[in-house]
Amino acid sequence: MSSTNPVRASAYDALPSTHASIRCHVTADARTLAIMIMRARFLGWSLGVIGGVLGSILCQSSSALAEPAPSAQVPAYYVGAGFRGGKGDATAAVIDSKIKLTDLGELTLSTRPALLMGGYDTEWRLPFTVEGQKNARGFALFGGAGLAYNMDDLGDVDAMLTGGLDKALNRRLVVNLTINFIWQSAISDDDTEFLATLNYGF
Repeated sequence: MSSTNPVRASAYDALPSTHASIRCHVTADARTLAIMIMRARFLGWSLGVIGGVLGSILCQSSSALAEPAPSAQVPAYYVGAGFRGGKGDATAAVIDSKIKLTDLGELTLSTRPALLMGGYDTEWRLPFTVEGQKNARGFALFGGAGLAYNMDDLGDVDAMLTGGLDKALNRRLVVNLTINFIWQSAISDDDTEFLATLNYGF
């Protein structure tokens, strides 16, 4: 009769439980790993969505900042000051103005009286101009004709052509650039002057 070693028997008996324990640990580790992978994927997806939303908001904000604000229309009335210069002409201080007279469809008719001081004795300009609406660059062009007094200190009233542009900096401030072409009948000559003024609209 063979006798069974009690120590060996107990070792063999413990093997199944040991394998079961190992299998349980492996299964638990696999589940934990799977859960960690799923969480990492979800975190990555969430960060991607958040990043996309933030990127979209930043792009829209940048586009809104990049778009220039619409420029203001040139006021119907303004008054301001500046200077007169030109080839061979004495520099003079200018008090400028614009007074709208009437509408001509999409155009307007205005007068633009100006007083010049310091170049010669007191001079004045009285043009009547037709203005258009501001263009894509925000400039409103005008042109017309009128009278000029005391150009070159001659003391005469002469015919004048005028043209230029207005640029509204905001609802009140307007930059005006004007070129006048004046026929001086007393000396059978012509002259050109340039006026630049900063005006306040109302």
